[in-house]
Amino acid sequence: MMRPRSLRYWRFNWKFVEHLYDTLHMVLWATLLAIVLFLGTFVLPRLPEMQAQAALKRANEIAAENSFYCQKWGFAPGSHKHIMCTVDLQQLRKQIEQRAIDDDIL
Repeated sequence: MMRPRSLRYWRFNWKFVEHLYDTLHMVLWATLLAIVLFLGTFVLPRLPEMQAQAALKRANEIAAENSFYCQKWGFAPGSHKHIMCTVDLQQLRKQIEQRAIDDDIL
């Protein structure tokens, strides 16, 4: 008795699927390795520098916001009241951030 042609066709396709699976598996592992090498070579060594840049940018933005609000409330830039206003806003911001940190811990 002769087997139907469709069974031979499916057997061929399963071999193709297995080959495709193995190839894709190898490609994915190679991609993962390439990503890890890229991160280890280019990103991780610069991470402290990037964090410092982000912290400096944030500090500058906060100082600009504090100055904006003090000017908005009528304190002339560079005056004693303006300086005291920015110091008060910095303290207020630190207290709010500390409260947020404390709430996250609890």
